[in-house]
Amino acid sequence: MELNGFVIPKGWRIYVYTREINYDPCLYPEPLTFNPWRWMDKSLETKNYFLIFGGGTRQCPGKELGVAEISTFLHYFVTKYRWEEVGRDKLTKFPRVEAPNGLHIRVSSY
Repeated sequence: MELNGFVIPKGWRIYVYTREINYDPCLYPEPLTFNPWRWMDKSLETKNYFLIFGGGTRQCPGKELGVAEISTFLHYFVTKYRWEEVGRDKLTKFPRVEAPNGLHIRVSSY
């Protein structure tokens, strides 16, 4: 199969890393800037590239519960606790974020 001038041999698997779509500056200005408010725009859910919870018949049935739970957790984690990285371990960002040696943080109350 040929796609945009590239030949994809028969039998090859094609993986779509939906996470990487979120780093496309054509879709999201300043994608590496921490801006959780960008996701508040409900019109993003109607875009073909918004695949955070999968899509179609394979969309996560717990999407709304997951959003509510993580929002509640992050609110309390950020507003009620102080946290900092310990060790400055390296993170890999492609093809997905990983902390090969773990991500160590110190958490303390305000």
